[in-house]
Amino acid sequence: MNSYFIVSGSMSLILAGVHYLVGTPRVVKPINEVDGLSARIKLLAHGSWQAVTVMLLAMAGAMFWAAAHAESTALVVLVCLQAAAITVMCLVVVRKTDVRIMHTPQIFGFAIVAGTAAMGLMV
Repeated sequence: MNSYFIVSGSMSLILAGVHYLVGTPRVVKPINEVDGLSARIKLLAHGSWQAVTVMLLAMAGAMFWAAAHAESTALVVLVCLQAAAITVMCLVVVRKTDVRIMHTPQIFGFAIVAGTAAMGLMV
């Protein structure tokens, strides 16, 4: 068992939980309450939000699978690159806007997912 992959998968699972349980009411619900937005736009916002939750759950599953199957390095590389790309994207958003880094805590979660996945590849 690769403990780094277990940490990476656990962080992905935590991110999925926070994304769904905290983010849905704080982000999606207010969008759905805006008058003047079509039902299609509201559905697209909700669907896109939940697609990210599903992606995070898939990342967690991939890392847990890889922890038990040493030959799954390609899967780990994919998760690592995806988490690293999302980390960079979030940092660019912070840099280009007035958003403070502490208002986007997912940056740290994705960095942990990418970092522990990369560390697990090196052992």
